This record gives sequence, structure tokens and C-alpha cells, in this order.
Amino acid sequence: MFILFFPVGIYMLIKKMTTEKFNYAKNGKALRRLGWVLFSIGCIYIFIGASDNFQGVDGSS
Repeated sequence: MFILFFPVGIYMLIKKMTTEKFNYAKNGKALRRLGWVLFSIGCIYIFIGASDNFQGVDGSS
């Protein structure tokens, strides 16, 4: 599902990790890492979107 439809893959991964009752500590660390990765990707996209309109000294973008 990660390859075909990315948001559904994330939802299914989180659902699987929260339903496993015997690995709470391990799953919590994995969910924290996933959160940081998604946060980092979001920050990169915001930076790219904001810097799209900047122009250099010679007028090129």
C-alpha cells in the first residue's frame, strides 16, 4: 500500500501498531520515528514551496 497509495499505507501501519498490545514500547518508538520522518518531509516541502518564488541577483529563479 505504501507504493500504490501512500496515505492508506501510513494509516494501515499506524492501525497495525496500535492494535498490537504486546509490543507497546517498541511500537511507540517506531511511531515516534515515523512522526519525525513525516514532519521532516513536510518541512522540506514547505521550504521548497516558499522558496519557489525567490529570484537571484541576475533575475533567474
